[in-house]
Amino acid sequence: MVDRGPMSNQRSDRRPNRRSVLTGLAAPSLFAEYDAAFTTSQRSFRPLSASEADAIKPARIALYTVRSGDTWQSLAARSAGAVTPAALAAMNHVEAGSQPAAGAQIKVVVAG
Repeated sequence: MVDRGPMSNQRSDRRPNRRSVLTGLAAPSLFAEYDAAFTTSQRSFRPLSASEADAIKPARIALYTVRSGDTWQSLAARSAGAVTPAALAAMNHVEAGSQPAAGAQIKVVVAG
C-alpha cells in the first residue's frame, strides 16, 4: 500500500496484477474514521476465481424504440431488477411521472 499523506484517503494497491485506487476527502476531524473505513474496504477485495468471473453477467445499456403501452414501470420490470422506473426516466432526461412516447428511441437497461 502507498499512503498518499495525512489528509488524503487515496491509497494504491501495488501488488502484482492488482490495480485499485480509492480516493476521498474528509474533514480533519473525520479523517481517522473515514481512513479506517477505506482501508477496511480495500483489504476486503480478493481475486475472483475463474468460475466466479464467468458467472458475472453485467447489465448493459441498450437503445430501444418505445412501443404503444410501454411505461417506465414495464420497461424497468424487463431489466430483472437492474433499474427502477425513476432511474430509467432519469437516464432518458424526463420526469419520472411522465411516460415514454411511442416511437421514441430511449436508453434501457438489459439484464446480463
